[in-house]
Amino acid sequence: AGYEPGTNIVHMTAAHPDHPVSIRSTHFVVPDAEGLIRHFRFTNTGDRGIALTFIHYASFWIGETPHHQAALFDESSDALVHYRGPHVFAVSANLSCAAFQAGASREQAESGRLDGQEASLGAGGALAWDFPMIAPGETAELTLYLSAADRIEPALDQLGHLRAVPYAELY
Repeated sequence: AGYEPGTNIVHMTAAHPDHPVSIRSTHFVVPDAEGLIRHFRFTNTGDRGIALTFIHYASFWIGETPHHQAALFDESSDALVHYRGPHVFAVSANLSCAAFQAGASREQAESGRLDGQEASLGAGGALAWDFPMIAPGETAELTLYLSAADRIEPALDQLGHLRAVPYAELY
């Protein structure tokens, strides 16, 4: 784990002895774009197939306050949008999410109980992706994109531009 020399690219790994999965993630900001990339590789280290649900939870305190925040799910972009005034952050992935909740609490995200609420006042929100079967030794991948803008539409447009480029070309 650590930064690639001379770059803004950081790699992290995670594993737990009681669970047959290892996770390698790569994080970086795309040059000349207002976008953060978070790429995840889930490898089944066990001897049986596994089902996996990956949940991304975020609670943006825009303006360093939990007040006057809002979150919404934009179905056409398959994105969760966090905003307060002219500050907008949008999160999406290369795969369609299986579940979402604008206004989700950390506890709801940790439990995996996302109710599909499309809009909410508050800072939190969550997206989930299902991987129904990862065979032993096999790997599943997911790329998350986070964009920032001064309005919702430009943030979603930036996500669209990021999603249009394969991860290998962004990296």
